[in-house]
Amino acid sequence: MQILSLKINGKQPVCLDPWDGATAWTIDPVIKRLRQAISSLGDTPEQIAARLAIMGCRGNPGNPCFCPLTRFLRRQRIGRFQVCIFSVRCEVTARDGWHESFPLPRAVVTLLSRFDNGEFPELVETV
Repeated sequence: MQILSLKINGKQPVCLDPWDGATAWTIDPVIKRLRQAISSLGDTPEQIAARLAIMGCRGNPGNPCFCPLTRFLRRQRIGRFQVCIFSVRCEVTARDGWHESFPLPRAVVTLLSRFDNGEFPELVETV
């Protein structure tokens, strides 16, 4: 068995990430992946907070782009999409400017509201 080695400009090629495109044409699988990731966190605000804390996902209360859930979602393999959480929805923006949002489960909305009001201190980022 012979293995072909392809070199580009004398260098070994890097593994290409299929999510790297980050355009309107690739946003649907990303949204599906984010929904699955969110649903894997748990069914209650307490379960979700505990999972986020164990994974070290911390954030700043009142900051939708740096909340614990946003930090968790950015760890997912989604390529160059921007993720931001706004009270009841998650917004995903592609590099070409296309954006879509989807509603967050009730338990997540409750968690985020309580986090912004000072509960779940274990999720607050300390500098």
